[in-house]
Amino acid sequence: MGSRARSPVIKKMPFEQWLEVFKPRVNHLDEFASFDNGEGGLMFETYGEELDYVRKVFNGNPKRRVWTYVDGHDGTYIVDDYRIVNRIGYFVCDVPYEDGEQYEVQVSRNDAPADVA
Repeated sequence: MGSRARSPVIKKMPFEQWLEVFKPRVNHLDEFASFDNGEGGLMFETYGEELDYVRKVFNGNPKRRVWTYVDGHDGTYIVDDYRIVNRIGYFVCDVPYEDGEQYEVQVSRNDAPADVA
């Protein structure tokens, strides 16, 4: 019998804890960026100069500091790594996430299912 690859366990984390643990940076390129923490907005956009900056950080050292804000089937989430599908924006954190770990931070929830007729 061959060994089956195990799916990684996704670490779920509240937004406030994520802020404390990974320390997202203020967006220095846009004074009106989303997710304002009182010092400035934390989210980087998916285009232009902001995307160029996110890609530069993603390809630089230390690794594992880029997170993606995504639209999921039941709400919005911040997930580890640079992703393109369903992306809304990006975060760059001072503290890198663990190599081989997957994280999920729920930001909003769609509590009311859509009517399907």
